[in-house]
Amino acid sequence: MNGCDTQRFLVRWRVLADDVEVEAGLLDAIGDGGSSLSGSNGYMSFDGCLTPAFRLPETNSEYSTLTDVTTEVQQYYPAP
Repeated sequence: MNGCDTQRFLVRWRVLADDVEVEAGLLDAIGDGGSSLSGSNGYMSFDGCLTPAFRLPETNSEYSTLTDVTTEVQQYYPAP
């Protein structure tokens, strides 16, 4: 993970199914997560030391255990 903080990412995401929300958050290298938010779309800005993660809430009993999330990722490096 040396140098992971020298880059930035911007991730825009959206759930494709109507009326389905996911929990979106960030995980570190060992899989520990910070806070997460629920919603059907959003964006995340973070450094290269973190990984975006999505999951269905445990209270999602009305819906399937699967859903599609589309993402758009932009990666930024510092100028030399």
